[in-house]
Amino acid sequence: MLVLGIVGTPRREQGISSEMVEATLAGAREAGAETATIYLADYALTPCRHCGGDCFTKGYCVQDQEATTALREVVEAAEALVLAAPVYMWQPAGLTALFMEKLRLRTGTWNHPTRNPRTGLGIAVAGGTGSGVFPALQSIYAWLCLW
Repeated sequence: MLVLGIVGTPRREQGISSEMVEATLAGAREAGAETATIYLADYALTPCRHCGGDCFTKGYCVQDQEATTALREVVEAAEALVLAAPVYMWQPAGLTALFMEKLRLRTGTWNHPTRNPRTGLGIAVAGGTGSGVFPALQSIYAWLCLW
C-alpha cells in the first residue's frame, strides 16, 4: 500500500505542515505501508485561465501539462493520501488551492461514484486564532471526496 504525503506549503520541509505529514507517514510506515512525499513547491503550477483546453477530457492542464501530468500520475497511484496545507485567510494556502484546482483526476468519486475505496486525511495548520482551520479543512475534504 502506497500512502502519499502532499505538502502544500511554500516552505517545503520547514513548515508545520511538513512535520504533520512526516509524523503521519511515520505511523503508516510502522504499520507496514510504503510512503512517499511530494512538495507542491516543486511543481510549476499557474492559476487556471479557464482556457477551454479540455482539461477534464485530457486529464491535464494544457497550460501546466508537465506539472499536472506528473502530479496526477503519482496521486492516482496512491492508495491513501495525506494532504496538508497551512491556512491563509481561512483557506488552504495558494499552492494547495492551485493543486486542487488544476489536478484533473481520471479516478475518484466524481468519475466513478461507486468505486473509490481509498483513504484520505486532510490536515490544515492555522496560526493566530486558528479559526480558519474549519473552512480550510472543508475545502481539503471536498477535494479528497472527489479523489
